[in-house]
Amino acid sequence: MPARRHGAASAELTAERAAHAVHGHWLVENALHWTLDVVFNDDQSRLRKGHGALNMAMVRHFALNLVRAVRDRHSTKLRRKKAG
Repeated sequence: MPARRHGAASAELTAERAAHAVHGHWLVENALHWTLDVVFNDDQSRLRKGHGALNMAMVRHFALNLVRAVRDRHSTKLRRKKAG
């Protein structure tokens, strides 16, 4: 049996428009998490207790935004490595 998802929308959605909206959401989500994993090796984090994981996630997001703010020809991963 396929999984069901429920949501609320302020406009009438056709199946095609709903699928497009869901696809767009996950495209953004997956791109963010993939970038965090590649640039900061996020999947290897061993923080599990207390507020450590949340605090480091906030620091990583902040650092990623700083690294992305630099506009040069280098990759985000290389810019992060050059920053230290």
